[in-house]
Amino acid sequence: MAVPSIRRYVILESTSVGLTVMERAAPNEVWRTTVLTIEDTLQMPEIGVEIPVIEIYEDIRFPEKDAASA
Repeated sequence: MAVPSIRRYVILESTSVGLTVMERAAPNEVWRTTVLTIEDTLQMPEIGVEIPVIEIYEDIRFPEKDAASA
């Protein structure tokens, strides 16, 4: 079921640093996708939040990838 009041949602990567931001200006608008990396800042002006992506992952340690599987 669609929820017309949702304007933005954020998907956090769980195996590396990165966010996918889906946003739209109005209920009938097409969703716009933006990928954020460690150098970017997540901006959510509707709730007055600006946070660097690196801060979201500040204390997260990802397992090292096996060199043989690369």
